[in-house]
Amino acid sequence: MEIKYKEKEEASVSINMRFWTDEKKESHRNRNTLYCWNELKKLKNFLLEKNIDIKINLFDFSETKQIEDAIHIAYPKNEYKLAEKTNHIIKNNVDNNTDVMMIMDGDLFFSPEEYHLLPPLLTSVCHGDIVTFDAQNVKFENLENFTQNGKVIRSLVKPIKYFYSPFPLKGPLHACGGGLGGSFMIHTELINSIGGFNVEYTAWGGEDGDALDRLWGKRFKQRISLRSQRDFCPLHIDHFRDFKNKNYKNKNNPHLKN
Repeated sequence: MEIKYKEKEEASVSINMRFWTDEKKESHRNRNTLYCWNELKKLKNFLLEKNIDIKINLFDFSETKQIEDAIHIAYPKNEYKLAEKTNHIIKNNVDNNTDVMMIMDGDLFFSPEEYHLLPPLLTSVCHGDIVTFDAQNVKFENLENFTQNGKVIRSLVKPIKYFYSPFPLKGPLHACGGGLGGSFMIHTELINSIGGFNVEYTAWGGEDGDALDRLWGKRFKQRISLRSQRDFCPLHIDHFRDFKNKNYKNKNNPHLKN
């Protein structure tokens, strides 16, 4: 069924950060998210100065609340269920009548040198747009090496390593379109029209590609377009990954092959 969108001269926008602790000291998830959450607050202040109707949310899916000003939705510590958790974020934005939503993992933040690129992007998201980003890796202990006047400058970060782009020197999302993974923007009604993410994906991987495939299948009726951002991207604070954890094993996702 084709959905009908509300036309608004000025859209309401939210940026939503998702996080949960794994209680592993070596992963530094709490530290990384607190850092990125504080950076997001700085971005919010910048956007408000540009008259962007912006709201920011931090969703804490830990078993016990870890960050004071977060929205806490408790999950057992060994449950990954990223698709289901992200659907809680979508529902929150639907309930609050948010027109355009951005989702970011809790270890991502934008460099202040690129703040100016976000207002025209946030205010131009049309009903059928899917805005995707790459992410550039940086180690927390090296942040000071790439800081000028108290601001982390992405263009200084070396070595250059992206999540998606296989050619670091050619920039983010080179030769690829990105997906609905670590960070993306989308019209709230559009992602809600497909029921959000498929909750049958309970372990790591697959839910982002599945959602994008289902959206892309509607591209003619709903004039959907993929707006891959190749001029800039958020920085990703590198962290420990416990690949022995059952949530990293594809057999726990029935749709993925081992």
